[in-house]
Amino acid sequence: YFGIQDWFYKNVSDDFSVFTFNTVGKFLEKFKLYPKAQDIYRHAVTVTNHCEIYYHKMGDLALKNKETDLAVDCYRKVLTSNPQNREALIKLATVLQTYFPDNIDETIDCYEKLLEFDIDIDRIYYELGHLYLKKEDKINSISAFNLALERDEENPFYNNSLAYAFAKAELYDDAIEYYQKAISLNPDTEWTSMVCQALGTIYADVKRNTDATISTYQADIILDSNNYELYLALGDV
Repeated sequence: YFGIQDWFYKNVSDDFSVFTFNTVGKFLEKFKLYPKAQDIYRHAVTVTNHCEIYYHKMGDLALKNKETDLAVDCYRKVLTSNPQNREALIKLATVLQTYFPDNIDETIDCYEKLLEFDIDIDRIYYELGHLYLKKEDKINSISAFNLALERDEENPFYNNSLAYAFAKAELYDDAIEYYQKAISLNPDTEWTSMVCQALGTIYADVKRNTDATISTYQADIILDSNNYELYLALGDV
């Protein structure tokens, strides 16, 4: 009986503490007293059984204040407490990718763990493809973009990225195929114009196909008639 009673009082006390810390923290945030709010959440970590919650709040607050190092540290601690916290994984991956572009391996690790949740899989593979490209890992980048396309074949951005990965791997015929697919989908004339320019460069510099180069640049000029670089490129051909 006394053991149950102790457990009950302990949990009631903990719940009350959580309520108090949350209320005070929100009040301080509302009035932009961010350092004070951080102190409250930091104290809550030590006196409650909910460090995951308060490290998450600290991370969000740090990110709001552009304290990216602190945000990363807090999200890592959330994941130490609960490796299955999907929201913290997404935030950590995003912060690392945005503010710490050299920390590629940890960002890849975050995205690979996110695959286990089976949510937004195509988008995760798309991000992984770009991260592998940064590592000059051409095979894995091609594989990742392929896996993204398997889930959304009509996505022009996935087609374009796969084409670029093939071009980096010097697999130019494959690159041409996917650049052409991206162009045919044409989500935006300015964007499509840049894809045409990439395709035209392959025809000009790799394939030495003058007719294909000219027709590609001419199509490109229709999309973006104000791009003087296209006229120069066409003139060179």
